[in-house]
Amino acid sequence: MKLRCVAMLAAWLLWGISAWSGPILYSSFDASTEGWSITSPQIPGGGGTPLAQVGSGGVGGSGFVWTEDTANGRLWFVAPGAWTGDYYQGSLSFYLMNPNPNVLSAEPRVRISGGGQTVYYFGGSAPGASWVFDAVPLQGGPGWYVTPQSWIVPFVPATPAEVQTVMSGITSIWINADWVSRYFGHPSGDYGHDITSLDEVRLTPIPEPASYLLAAAGLLLLVLRRRVAA
Repeated sequence: MKLRCVAMLAAWLLWGISAWSGPILYSSFDASTEGWSITSPQIPGGGGTPLAQVGSGGVGGSGFVWTEDTANGRLWFVAPGAWTGDYYQGSLSFYLMNPNPNVLSAEPRVRISGGGQTVYYFGGSAPGASWVFDAVPLQGGPGWYVTPQSWIVPFVPATPAEVQTVMSGITSIWINADWVSRYFGHPSGDYGHDITSLDEVRLTPIPEPASYLLAAAGLLLLVLRRRVAA
């Protein structure tokens, strides 16, 4: 009887989770780069060293990935192509590390595109010599901006409607991998190596109301069945 109850509860919970707006996506980088890459829109070929995976030393002692900025232009970690869908009001979380003491704090954390638009998020803490956690809310509010790719004009705050349009149909997710103003070996002088590491990336939706109701209904059904059986 107990086994049957557990099975029924699991079925109801899985049914409820299926009503989420999108699947939970996760990269631990314990054994590979898991489809992640780097890019720099201004630099053909990427603007950084090829993304490398290290088997230990990440969050919790497990693996992580890293790249070094090697050219002018902004460098980004790029999520796999499958990281798309409706994640409005969900969250994107990750850990970053960059041991260079000259990292810039006023930098965009992420660049997310969707619905024909692109928005940038400024917030959280700059990476440091140890892992720094960031959780980006995928909804309108302080910190979201739009800007031309040239980065010449000031950033313009994104409206809640613009953010909702992007997050309701995400097509690409980039995380900043460029935190020092000049790459190592810059002809005008540099500020040391600009090496950024990334670990434990999660893209999490919010469950739709139906998922809560289904899970609650399943639990209530189990309680009633146990009372009847007693």
